[in-house]
Amino acid sequence: MNSRWLQLLVRWNLKFQTVLRGRYARFDQLNRLLLIVSMILLIGNLFFKITSLRWISLLLLLLIYYRFFSKRIHPRLNENKKYLAYQQKIMKKRQFYQQRLKYRKDYRYFTCPHCRQKLRAPRGKGTINVTCSNCQEKFLKKV
Repeated sequence: MNSRWLQLLVRWNLKFQTVLRGRYARFDQLNRLLLIVSMILLIGNLFFKITSLRWISLLLLLLIYYRFFSKRIHPRLNENKKYLAYQQKIMKKRQFYQQRLKYRKDYRYFTCPHCRQKLRAPRGKGTINVTCSNCQEKFLKKV
């Protein structure tokens, strides 16, 4: 009895492997984001009964299946790489603003008028001559 079930599972596993051979078949970070957004839209549809939310959610699910079963592996990898770069950019900004909030009593944050580089200087020093680390522009700033 147990060996029959085990043999059946092994056969199904082999069939599944042959179907996925040569395909992208990865549940990467972009697919994970699409799934989360789709589930949020489906839950929102339960409360607000907006049909467009349901259709958008279903389209996102179809996109997840398309990316998962796609034979064009390199474009799917590039899509995920672009998403990760965008996510990294957002996380870097978030981290900067968290640090800025944490040290707001110790430092004064400002931008260079020439290149828009974000700079900081210790508070309570009065008017200081600032040299931008990016463009070497010199300007006066009250801190």
